[in-house]
Amino acid sequence: MFRSNQRSSILITVLWIVIIMSVIALAMAYESRSDVDRTVLFRDRARAYWLARAGVEHAKYTYAVSRNRADEEFQQKAKMTFEFEDGYAICLMESETSKMPINSENTELWRQAFKIFTEDETELDQLVDAVLDWRDQDEEVRMNGAESEYYASLSPPYRPRNGSFMSIEEIMMVRGVTEDMFYGRMSEGKQMPGLKDILSVDNPNMGRFDINSCPKEILIAFLEITPEEADTIIAAREEKIFDNVNQAGELVSIEAADKLNRFFIAYRGNQFRIKSTGHLYESGVKYTVEDSVRYVGGKQLFMTMAHVDFSMEHVDGSINTEEEDE
Repeated sequence: MFRSNQRSSILITVLWIVIIMSVIALAMAYESRSDVDRTVLFRDRARAYWLARAGVEHAKYTYAVSRNRADEEFQQKAKMTFEFEDGYAICLMESETSKMPINSENTELWRQAFKIFTEDETELDQLVDAVLDWRDQDEEVRMNGAESEYYASLSPPYRPRNGSFMSIEEIMMVRGVTEDMFYGRMSEGKQMPGLKDILSVDNPNMGRFDINSCPKEILIAFLEITPEEADTIIAAREEKIFDNVNQAGELVSIEAADKLNRFFIAYRGNQFRIKSTGHLYESGVKYTVEDSVRYVGGKQLFMTMAHVDFSMEHVDGSINTEEEDE
């Protein structure tokens, strides 16, 4: 009896040892596989990064050639795709006038920017004057504006900047500006642009937008057109940039064409941004970089003004196609 119990205890102990060793082995295998996955992801991220960098260089080359070649093959485009052995890069070229400068004092621009949210003239006057009062350096209240006295009455109270906006988010502190205005809202089942989509703190204080690189939201807000009409303009400039705004005017209504001449130009400056996204065929990993460059010609050709790396997105499932990114 004693020997039988002893054998049972030994058997149970052995079983527990086998279970523990199996758990340890599985844990080690899992950790090893995780290390492999992290290494592969790191490798693919680096490869996608260099695809994006290669896209930037190709876009710069194409731009430089287009300045000196008039044939159709080298016509500048707003969007370019470059194929490589392991993947491809999609490059978007944006001029420095692609968005509205948040520190603009142009009342006509501000009225049009807010017109997408309200048609009421009194409310438009209040919004525009409040924005201008926020950034001017005095305490004189415009006819429909607001200065420190108003903001001090809020709970909690705060003071206006009385200086240039430091970020686009700061505009939500201005009297009358709501979250719906900043983030956009749904209208008839479609997402309409918000102030975050049309404003920039970096752009120079210019009064017109580049028809060849401004975002879709700018087209919708300042031409008062539908998203589908904006897509038509974007598709056309991706094939060949507009030489003048009248070419874009042929794609929209007469009313929108009139606003084209008021708010848009076909920008021909030497400074612009190249936003390039590298895509790997085999894994779907992609990486985006952005270079702000200035064309100077000569042997140097370009001067890099700024460089930004964006966060990598790991795509599960099927690889994004060029159509899906559009």
